Amino acid sequence: MRKAVFAAFNRIWSPTPAAGREGATWRLLSPWCNSPNTEGEQEITPESTAAMIAALNAKDDKMGGKWPGMPIYEDHPDTIDPAIAQRMGWTNKARIGHFWRAEAKDDGLYVLQAWNEQGAHNAANSIRSYPSAYWYIKAKGNKIVPTGFRSIGMTEEPNIKGVSAWNTSAEADDGDGADDEPTDPNTAMIKKFAELLGMEKPETATQESVEAAIGILTAGATTAAANNAAFNTVSGQLTTEKQRADAEKQRADKAVADLAAAQTGITAEKAALNTRILGITLDRAIETGRITKGQRKQWEDRAALNAETTLVEVLRLRPGMNLGTLQLDRTVQVKAALNSAAAQREINALAKAAKAKHGGNIQAAYNAVRADPANAKLVAAADGSAEPAAADGSAEPAAS
Repeated sequence: MRKAVFAAFNRIWSPTPAAGREGATWRLLSPWCNSPNTEGEQEITPESTAAMIAALNAKDDKMGGKWPGMPIYEDHPDTIDPAIAQRMGWTNKARIGHFWRAEAKDDGLYVLQAWNEQGAHNAANSIRSYPSAYWYIKAKGNKIVPTGFRSIGMTEEPNIKGVSAWNTSAEADDGDGADDEPTDPNTAMIKKFAELLGMEKPETATQESVEAAIGILTAGATTAAANNAAFNTVSGQLTTEKQRADAEKQRADKAVADLAAAQTGITAEKAALNTRILGITLDRAIETGRITKGQRKQWEDRAALNAETTLVEVLRLRPGMNLGTLQLDRTVQVKAALNSAAAQREINALAKAAKAKHGGNIQAAYNAVRADPANAKLVAAADGSAEPAAADGSAEPAAS
């Protein structure tokens, strides 16, 4: 019985040896279709892919069977823009398989591919079941067409609808990958163990029940080391797959958090814009007499409850009448202008007198005269705010 148990371990936990061309299989990469792309609608037909297929096969022919082939990855770590791969969490750049040739068949575009050790493990455990082609494109009319292979990324959410899964457990579903939930590798693995151990209802088995069954079957082991090795094998593999599942969940949670943060930022920007609009509107309402300065706080409080309604109400208010007395005495205005001119002439005369004191610099002399406190009234008169004073300190008569 113990040998049977360890044989079961080997069947599940020992990865399939790296496959060469002798283990290659023709797989459907994409059905013939028109599929939306970030650059537009791409046309995938025998005609649009003919040159790309020919180029791939020619390269393989030229290498005489020694070419390692184009890469197959988990997701798309080889994106042309590395920032996209980093943001999406596509950081595993190790190949999990290869493809060498392509062929246009009746139902779609096929490639000849094989897994390496990691790829065989993923396929056996339904990890990233669907192929996602990564190829170069160019515009053709109002559509885009593929022009050359770059790689294939295995994913759970292929962009092209109708893509079939590349492993046995996923091939029975609809194949479009649109509404499927990613397979939980931990649950799938426990079920396989339960089936091999002959447990009842393997679909409801838990990690604890599987470990208990293994413990019963291995109770007759000759050494504690054999028991520990068996348990560690199971526990280690389950832990690894759980870590992978946790990482997938963390990436999804981060995407949700980033979206929420972006929405919060938009809301904050909108609130700030409304505040600026309200402030400008209330300023104009005070200037035009729609409201008084004392009423501003009341309107701001109302806007805090409903900014849009408050703005509409403020704009509907009638402008107030300006009843201030108009100063239309032209004689007063002329007198002020003449007084200012007289004061400026006096300042200029003082500056010329002080020019020698300032090394012949008339500008320096002028600035010194204006800065002298003794000339404060004279400067004020020149600036139009007071009547000028005469050089002897008495009031200078205003011109009439």
